[in-house]
Amino acid sequence: MEYIHWNPDSEIFSFLGFSIRWYGLLWAFGLLGTAAVVSKINRNSPTKLKVEQLFFLFYYCLFGTLIGARLGHCIFYGADYFFSSWTHFIEIFLPIRIYPDGSLKLSGMQD
Repeated sequence: MEYIHWNPDSEIFSFLGFSIRWYGLLWAFGLLGTAAVVSKINRNSPTKLKVEQLFFLFYYCLFGTLIGARLGHCIFYGADYFFSSWTHFIEIFLPIRIYPDGSLKLSGMQD
């Protein structure tokens, strides 16, 4: 098992100060793949949906996936932190970190 690199770099490359990461790229491929599969299923279906209905379906799937991924992460990997107080519970839904002294910081920002 020595030939497997267990801790790869999360960044693929950086372009104009923005870093492209593996996680985001796989999310984008997954959503594009989902749109392609739903479109193909709709094309072969006897009751075809209108394009506007497909867009609404895609948006519902997109937001459902994002919300479900966030809730799943908070419940399965950080339940003792997020359910320890109301201020931490609020952090599930807002992209902020609330510190004991009352200060706020955007989540994901490096210290």
